Amino acid sequence: MSTVPHPVPDPEHHSRRPYEVTHRTEYRYAEYVTDSFGRAMLAPRETAHQRVLEHTVEITPEPHVLSEHVDHFGNLSHFYEVRTPHTTLSVLKRSVVEVEWPAPDLARLDGWSVGEAAEIIAAGGIREHTTEEGVGDPPSPPTLDLVEATQYVLPSQLVDLTDEVETYARQVLPADRPLGQALVALYSQIYCDFRYAKGTTSVKTTLPELLAQREGVCQDFAHLAVGCLRVVGIPARYVSGYIETMPPPGKTKLAGSDATHAWVSAMTPDGGWVDLDPTNDHFADSRYVVTGWGRDFRDVSPLKGVIFTEGRGSTLDVAVDVIRQDRPDPASTPSAPSPGGPMTTAFVLGGGGVLGATEVGMLRALLEHGITPDLVVGSSIGSINGAFVAADPSSATVARLEELWVDVVRSGALRASPVRQAARLARRGTHVMSPGTIPRLVTQYLETELIEDLPVPFQCVAAEIESARSHWFTAGEIAPAVAASCAVPGLFAPVEIGGLHYLDGGLVHSIPVGRALELGADRIFVLHVGRVEQPLSVPATPWDVGMVAFEIARRHRFVEEIATVPEDVELHVLPSGVERSPALATLSVGRGERVSDRITAAYEATADHLALHA
Repeated sequence: MSTVPHPVPDPEHHSRRPYEVTHRTEYRYAEYVTDSFGRAMLAPRETAHQRVLEHTVEITPEPHVLSEHVDHFGNLSHFYEVRTPHTTLSVLKRSVVEVEWPAPDLARLDGWSVGEAAEIIAAGGIREHTTEEGVGDPPSPPTLDLVEATQYVLPSQLVDLTDEVETYARQVLPADRPLGQALVALYSQIYCDFRYAKGTTSVKTTLPELLAQREGVCQDFAHLAVGCLRVVGIPARYVSGYIETMPPPGKTKLAGSDATHAWVSAMTPDGGWVDLDPTNDHFADSRYVVTGWGRDFRDVSPLKGVIFTEGRGSTLDVAVDVIRQDRPDPASTPSAPSPGGPMTTAFVLGGGGVLGATEVGMLRALLEHGITPDLVVGSSIGSINGAFVAADPSSATVARLEELWVDVVRSGALRASPVRQAARLARRGTHVMSPGTIPRLVTQYLETELIEDLPVPFQCVAAEIESARSHWFTAGEIAPAVAASCAVPGLFAPVEIGGLHYLDGGLVHSIPVGRALELGADRIFVLHVGRVEQPLSVPATPWDVGMVAFEIARRHRFVEEIATVPEDVELHVLPSGVERSPALATLSVGRGERVSDRITAAYEATADHLALHA
């Protein structure tokens, strides 16, 4: 058994600091909800390290019943009943707390081994004799709460102490390892053994499944740490709350960019508790705000309940901000830049139907020039190209995209026969293409299934019909999200996801430069199909009137966003290499030869541009 060195605490991380925490949860439903009943566990706890100065909860629509309750574990929650019919339910909490979390005394903890600590806790804690001599005197009463210790050492619904958990725990927490070193080894080992990956697990994921797949999120890692401690006899509780995060160097903090967090707290032989965070590889400190604790996630879920509705599905938006109150607001004040630090490079890919093959030539030139993205945002057909480059920004991906575009156009996969188009239009009345076309192409050519599994962060946009606003897909299955972003009105039916319906992203963000700026990009490469390079002409026919109106709607936001790009952002609107693009390009028009020509023209023009300007 190797000796685990003690980490050196940063005094700044254990200083007193005030925080304002806001947490907004919004559910949007496809149909009216007549009744909503729920429990919100959002109030911060009073602890030895945390003082609650203010706390409010606002629920919209106004609830008919709103009451407070302290549960078995001492957590404060709010119960609400909303009986007003609604399609949106919003829960907003605001808290002001003061946190001062001292560093754990690891030298003192090393005075016990893991086995000794478990035995002392099982016996009721450290007991002292009642007299100074102590010989023959009965021991004093237990120094810790045996009921509390027992409830946190037994298995729970999400922390089953299986053979797999025990095998993992015994390797990290042998009985003779000093307790302080053991706690460090536990959070460090989980941090090293597991990959943080959103969307790979759910609240139903078991610990054996987590140990097999070796990836998850903070809730999973906290559950595993809890299980390991319980296996060796150390009571452990699951802690829910928040952690302060900071923006990249030189950037401002985006509103709503924080999140809830989870970690673990281990009981010590003297009845105290030590909090450790396996997700971030260190002990908890003054950056952590505690909401509640329990046996596992089910005891401290931030929001849960039931609704009564005739509709199907809902969408959920969550925004969390943890803002330190004794420092400048990171949302308006950029963090200190790293001297000579790298820029955040974004690829922004716009729409344009089959002309989207133009973007493939631009991608080839970028990658050959050694330019790779830190972020990819796409709209309409650009979301397909964007998903591919986010999966693997390499020349191999460009080759696959070239093959995809040429083969798809030549084979007619995106070109239904006139008879079929007429039949489908007569039958459906709203679209001529099969709604499964785009999802089939994505799943056929792209191996990755989830947005959050893409190596490069990726987002795509669609227009939500019910709310008439843009919706950014940042997680979930790639195929339906891309299909929604490509659902050109008249060609494809609206795509239903979670009970809501979406149309082509070009209706709201044809070339989403603004989104890249919002996400912190300071080096942006705009990939488009060529139409934005060409001025519009006054319409001469009724058909022209409609087309010009559509182009104005597409272009105006792009033009306005380009005009407001900050001077310190490096912006490249890449050339398409073609003198003239059709005013309207659909997914059902094109020949393989023309596609190859467009790719080559865009590649050559972009390569020349990069040689001069990048």
